[in-house]
Amino acid sequence: MGPTREILTPKIAYGNREGLLSERDVPNDLKPGENFVQHLDLTGPGPWWVAYPGKTHTDESRTWGTGSRALIIRSEKE
Repeated sequence: MGPTREILTPKIAYGNREGLLSERDVPNDLKPGENFVQHLDLTGPGPWWVAYPGKTHTDESRTWGTGSRALIIRSEKE
């Protein structure tokens, strides 16, 4: 997940039950709708999670929160 018309997402972080596996900077030139991560195997014990630290809103006059986006994967089927 990268930038949209209103939300800037400078980083993507992912991990598992034991903690952070990696945190990556999202390229500044990533276009809305363009994929940054095509495929990623999350390793270690579940649940696995993906988060977007540092997310901000492009409207600087906005004085209320932008909320959070995250994904938690509790199990998988092979």
